[in-house]
Amino acid sequence: MKKGIMVLSTLLILLPFSVTFAGGIHFGYSAALAQDEAPDSAGEATTDDGKSIIPKLSGEITTSGVIAGVNGSKAKFNEYRDTETGIYGGAKLRYDDDNYWLKFKSSDMGYDTQNYKLEGGIYGGVKYFMEYNEIPHNWNDGAKTIYNGVGSNTLTLPSSDFLTNSAGARTFAPPANSWKTFDYSIKRKQEGGGVRLDLLKPFYIEFSGNREERSGIRPNTITYTGTSGFGGPIAELPTPVSYVTNVFKGEAGYITKPLFASVNAMYTDFNNAYESMSFQNGNSQMDVTTLPPSDQSYRYGFKGSVALPLNTRLNVNLSDSDTRSNADLLTSYMTNTNAGTAAAPNYLTTIKYANGATVWNGNVRTQSYSFVLTSNPISFLNTNIFYKYYNKDNRSDEITITTPTGNSASPNDLISYHKNDCGVNLRFRLPEHFILTGGYEYLQIDRSFAELPETKDNLYSVGLKWNGVNFMLIKIGYDRLSRDGNVNSAVANANGNTFMISDPRIDAGSQNRDIFKGGIDFYPMDNLGFGILYKYKKSVYPDNALGLQNTKKDEVTLDVDYAFAKFAKVNAYIEYENERLYQLEHVGTPVTPAFFATETNSVYNYSIGQRDRTYNFGAGLDIYVIPKKMTVRVQYDYVNSNGFEDYTLFSPAYLGLGTALPNPGMSVRNNDSIDNPSWDDYRKSALMVKSTFNVSKAFTVALGYSYDRFKYSDASIDNYAYTIVGNSSASNGAGTSGTVSYLTGAYANPSYNASTVFLACTYRF
Repeated sequence: MKKGIMVLSTLLILLPFSVTFAGGIHFGYSAALAQDEAPDSAGEATTDDGKSIIPKLSGEITTSGVIAGVNGSKAKFNEYRDTETGIYGGAKLRYDDDNYWLKFKSSDMGYDTQNYKLEGGIYGGVKYFMEYNEIPHNWNDGAKTIYNGVGSNTLTLPSSDFLTNSAGARTFAPPANSWKTFDYSIKRKQEGGGVRLDLLKPFYIEFSGNREERSGIRPNTITYTGTSGFGGPIAELPTPVSYVTNVFKGEAGYITKPLFASVNAMYTDFNNAYESMSFQNGNSQMDVTTLPPSDQSYRYGFKGSVALPLNTRLNVNLSDSDTRSNADLLTSYMTNTNAGTAAAPNYLTTIKYANGATVWNGNVRTQSYSFVLTSNPISFLNTNIFYKYYNKDNRSDEITITTPTGNSASPNDLISYHKNDCGVNLRFRLPEHFILTGGYEYLQIDRSFAELPETKDNLYSVGLKWNGVNFMLIKIGYDRLSRDGNVNSAVANANGNTFMISDPRIDAGSQNRDIFKGGIDFYPMDNLGFGILYKYKKSVYPDNALGLQNTKKDEVTLDVDYAFAKFAKVNAYIEYENERLYQLEHVGTPVTPAFFATETNSVYNYSIGQRDRTYNFGAGLDIYVIPKKMTVRVQYDYVNSNGFEDYTLFSPAYLGLGTALPNPGMSVRNNDSIDNPSWDDYRKSALMVKSTFNVSKAFTVALGYSYDRFKYSDASIDNYAYTIVGNSSASNGAGTSGTVSYLTGAYANPSYNASTVFLACTYRF
């Protein structure tokens, strides 16, 4: 079916122009294989006196045959693409005359990555465009689930998978052959168009609209606290996705050399066909979880700029938006009271809301104001002064829950905040070909959330470039961030000092960050060039006695290219990253200063030193076997990322919070045996060999082969199991002893190796 659509589309495109084909030259082939495309300007004709004649119609047609074989995860190989055995097609057309122009481009016609774009207009009067695009996102082919109803928002368990004993207790025990297979995948379809009218210059007006549909199934993990008969606290649910987003924009403005002003408006409508999902537990009870609610958003804005004396321009951007949504409130939740017995068939606890509310209404207002003053008052100085304000006002409903027993939960937190951001950037052109840059920025964020009330950032930057000779460029720079986090979660320890309890909101805590960077670009000969860049980044979190302490990162990049006269060209690169993270943690509750006086087997402190080392390199070689006639391209790329977690148990005296020694029972724990050497490790390599032959000025043939390999290892998915039996620790991810968690394999076994052979033919006219 896809091949038929592609062929039909090509014929429809070519039919109106079939009598106007003319000669031209082109190198390239299908975009489906992510190869280089030919420039639009190739093949331009000339008159006898050398003057250029722009052809009224030009273009190219590409057809590619692909044979693809994948061993392993086809979904990971095609995570955001659709490469499979088949025929691919693409086209580029252009029509141009003194008054009118039109361009059309398409690729991967009939496949899940197909793309079409048409644009044109009347010079000086009208512009328009229309486009259609598809993008897939594939997680896993052949996932498995215990549920019926995959693809809908109601998941049920087969009645045959329940066992009832003589006492009436029911247990859920699905046999292996009762699991259903499906694919985790989402397809995104985008279509849109717009028009701009410049007929009444200096005034203009433009409108555009686009629609995006997302459909498929995504993974969703829920924690179920109902009954041990269900099989544990974790269940992975295949969740349906059926989103439609419509966006409409309009703008009207006035453009002259000293002044620009425009007003704009945008309306966004997001609709989710499934705002909740029901699923059955191991006691045949139906539970429910919420999904994203539909919403509507309005935004209004003004943009403008005006030229001022001393080569200065003021730019203004103002906007205001209002987003509204609503959702039905849940009326019950599952409990584990008398679970698994025929005498207690109902495990639902009723939820009541203050003032009898049944619907939650969401409303968020935002305002954004930006003012930028750019100036070049003297020849050697450029300045940029800016102020930006952003305010988010959450006016949604506050919900208070009351259970039948009279227990009340605190209202949901409504987080509002506003930001003030101002600064200046300077650029000085100094003698001897030096360029000095510097900047300062102050950012303040005030939040309504009591635990994170305010953040103040001071950012400094300085850089120096030298280009005293035309074959070399040297640059160095330094950036500094000093952040006052003012996080209200501090307690006092036994020595009277204060420290912050481990908090995941590290982005709002105090931080000192330094970045050093430098590089050289060197071109000693016309056919030789190389560059090297180094960057060091360190962040320290001074208020965190527990939690993240610091991060460090080194980056080195080296690239080189060399041309062997007219016979060949080679390029290569090497990149290295080394990132380290260090944090201190505590096990045991409640967290009080007394905990740091004595350690036991269940109350202790430990540290984590996490390391990620990544290096990648690649090289490409172009061999001009027959100059201007036949070229062979060989490209190889390799990436290796190795993660490691170093766990260390130690005395609380290490923190300066006490002098007691660790509990003697902890001596049996070996700091080497508890490390995790498999932490987000992966290797990826790709080899491509391609030969391009210019049969004639109008016809090109390309033949090639590519090999891709991806190997992934992580402690969380190595030796993957669809069912996990809990142990005696209630804090274990699989639950308490005897319970079972049911997974679907959403992220399991991502490794693959793939071979692809392609033959592409391109005709240019």
